[in-house]
Amino acid sequence: LHQLGLRPSLAIASGHALVGNVGTSTTKFSVVLGDVVSRVHRIERSNTFCGTTILTDSQVYAKARNSMSLRPVVAAYIFPDSPRASLLYELLGTLAETPNQEVYVHAFDCWMSGNAAAGLALLAGPPKGFDS
Repeated sequence: LHQLGLRPSLAIASGHALVGNVGTSTTKFSVVLGDVVSRVHRIERSNTFCGTTILTDSQVYAKARNSMSLRPVVAAYIFPDSPRASLLYELLGTLAETPNQEVYVHAFDCWMSGNAAAGLALLAGPPKGFDS
């Protein structure tokens, strides 16, 4: 898709929704209703701000963290009337495909605690001359 100049933007959320068709016998429309639909729409719109392709929320993170690599990205006010921000996660792949998930989580923790320099240092990798 990127080669065609298209930038995919996906979101994953978990919850209950009502799915069905409405209309007449000649004109039908598919409809999806529910809180999860609003949530996934708002999460998807955050991709542009975050510079990501696939985002999800803490509910999906809790269910998928043992099999998928999810990098914490930003705390955002998904619902404007919500008193607290929601933490969003970027889907990086399976755990086998992305072995450095712990580095992302630790760097994000540093940033959230006000130590952005330490977080950036973690993301930059080991210092020059470091042999593992």
